Amino acid sequence: MEGQETVSKKILFVITKGNWGGAQKYVFDMASSLPKNAFDPTVAYGTDTVNGDILQKKLSGAGIRTVAIPRLGRDINIFNDALVFFDLIRLFQAERPDIVHLNSSKIGGLGALAARLAGIKKIIFTVHGLPANEDRPWLQKKFIALFSWLTILFCHTVIVLGEKEKNQIERWPFCRGKIVKISSGVRPIDFLPRDDARKYLEGLCLKAGNGKVPSPEAIWTGTISELHKNKGLDVVISALALTTASVASTNDRTPTSAESSPAPDLLATSVFFIIGEGEERSNLEKMIHDLNLVDRVFLLGRLEGAARYLKAFDVFTLTSRKEGLPYAILEAGLAGLPVVASKVGDISEIIEDHISGLLITPKDPAEIRAALKFLASGSLMLREFGANLQARVRQNFSFQKTLAETIEVYSK
Repeated sequence: MEGQETVSKKILFVITKGNWGGAQKYVFDMASSLPKNAFDPTVAYGTDTVNGDILQKKLSGAGIRTVAIPRLGRDINIFNDALVFFDLIRLFQAERPDIVHLNSSKIGGLGALAARLAGIKKIIFTVHGLPANEDRPWLQKKFIALFSWLTILFCHTVIVLGEKEKNQIERWPFCRGKIVKISSGVRPIDFLPRDDARKYLEGLCLKAGNGKVPSPEAIWTGTISELHKNKGLDVVISALALTTASVASTNDRTPTSAESSPAPDLLATSVFFIIGEGEERSNLEKMIHDLNLVDRVFLLGRLEGAARYLKAFDVFTLTSRKEGLPYAILEAGLAGLPVVASKVGDISEIIEDHISGLLITPKDPAEIRAALKFLASGSLMLREFGANLQARVRQNFSFQKTLAETIEVYSK
C-alpha cells in the first residue's frame, strides 16, 4: 500500500574466524554493500587469538553490528564444538533473523543444524573451498565429505564460487536443486604507483630486522596470503632455494673452451614478499633461515589495505594446496600482474594457462621455479599476461554482479 513502510529483511552472517582472509572479505563486502532500505545485516564471528578480530573492526567502522562467539574456532574440539552448537541455537533464537548466511565449512555444519532446530526459515551456505579436497588421509577425507554433504542437506540454498565445485557437489545425492553458482567479484582498488609501493615495502624490509633492501633490478615476486599450510608458501620458498642451489652449481663449474659463459639466471637475484599473518609464521621463519634466504624472502606481516601495494611486484603467486576462487588473484589481476598459481579449486576459471598466467602442479617447487624463470625471461610476456588477466577480471568478476546475484538469492 502507498505510504506503507518497507520492512527490512534481517540477515545474520556467521563465519568461523574473525581474522582477515578471502571468506572474511566476502562477508564484509556483502554486509556493508546491501541496500539499507531492504536489508538489516548482523555478523557473528569466532574470535581469532593469532590474528585478532580484524573483521569485527572493519565491520564496526562500516556501521555493521557484530556478535562474538568466543568458543568458536577453526580446530575440531568435540566438547567445545558441542558448546558452540548450543550457543548458536541461543543466538538464532535471540536474533530471529529472516536469513542465516553461513560462511566456511565448520560453521556451515554446526550452523545449518542449529538454524534448523531454531526454526530459521532460510539458511544459505557459501562454500569457500571444500575441505574434502585438501591433502588428507583417505578415511578423513571421506568423513569430511559426509559432513559437507549433511551440511548441504540442512541448508536451503548453497552458493558455490566456481564451476568445478558446483559439478562436484551436484553429483552428491539430493543436492542438485540447492546449488547456485555466484562467482566472487572484486571492487575497484586505489593502487599506489609502482615506485611509491616499492619504496613503502623497502621500508618494511628494513624494519623486519635484517637490514637489507631488495634490489630494484631484481624480479619482485609477491603474494598476499594467510600464513597457513594450505597456502603452499613453503613450496615457493623451496623453489627459490632450488634457484640458489642451481646458480651455485653453475658458478662452481668452469666452462670448457667450446662453451660460452653461462647466461645469468634472472631468478638468482629475485626476491619474494609475503604479505599476511598466521599460525605458520615461526615455521616459515625457520625455513627461510635454514635455507639461507633471509636476503631474498621477506615476511612483511599483515598490511592494512594490502592490495594497494600490488603494483610493486613483477609477478604474483598463489601456490596453494587447496583453494576455492580466491580474491587475491582477482586483486592481482586488477593490478595488471601475471600470476603463477596452483591448478586447484576454481583458479582455472580466472587464470588461462599461458595466456593470463601460468598454472602449476601444487606442491612442486621445481615447476614453480620453471614458471618463474619462464616469466622472468621476457618483460613483454609479463606485460601481456598481466594485461590479459586484467581484462578478464574486469569483464567477468565485477563485485556489483556478485552483489546483485546474491540479493536475488536472498529475495526469492
